[in-house]
Amino acid sequence: MISYPRHYCLTLTVSLWFGLVLSAVAAEKLERGFSNPPPECRPEVLWDWMGGLISREGITKDLEALKAQGMGGVMI
Repeated sequence: MISYPRHYCLTLTVSLWFGLVLSAVAAEKLERGFSNPPPECRPEVLWDWMGGLISREGITKDLEALKAQGMGGVMI
């Protein structure tokens, strides 16, 4: 059996503990990012105005509805 000095075992234990804590923090941050992504990571949609059937009120309602669903933008 190989015998390591005591400080090696302590260093390894502390390193593993920090690794586990950092992994848990990273996983929590990733989970928060998926449940509430930042604006630059939200999906965008292709928004087609068919035959010019548009109005200021309609555009406003459509954009508000898209935002409420979590869309990050549109491409007209």
